[in-house]
Amino acid sequence: MILDDKCIRRLTKKDVSYAPYNEKTGNYPYGYFIDGKLVGKIRVTYTKGDNFYGLSWFYVNKADRGNGIGKKLLDFVIHKYNDKKLLLNVDIHNDQAVTLYQRYGFKIVFTNHKPKKGNAFYVMERK
Repeated sequence: MILDDKCIRRLTKKDVSYAPYNEKTGNYPYGYFIDGKLVGKIRVTYTKGDNFYGLSWFYVNKADRGNGIGKKLLDFVIHKYNDKKLLLNVDIHNDQAVTLYQRYGFKIVFTNHKPKKGNAFYVMERK
């Protein structure tokens, strides 16, 4: 499989019914496509008044994992938002993801042991 940056593009209403690309709301989702099929995604969000961009929705279809798609998506976002502070949350038990983010310069800045919903998570930051 050949991975190409041209496979990454903004997600629109045609791609996802929820939260498509919208500069006014600070919602910037991107998808990785192979043969027109969405196989991975990542979203960057910015809330007016915040001094950081949040990363979420980072996901690659199970069948397409191990092919460098996640790396391409993360490379794309870090290059595009290189001069911005980036934050993300990651489950404290997801060692593979924590290690990946650390390789990209993210550092754990906070641990939430008792979230209202879900598992405990780290907040990681990249400046």
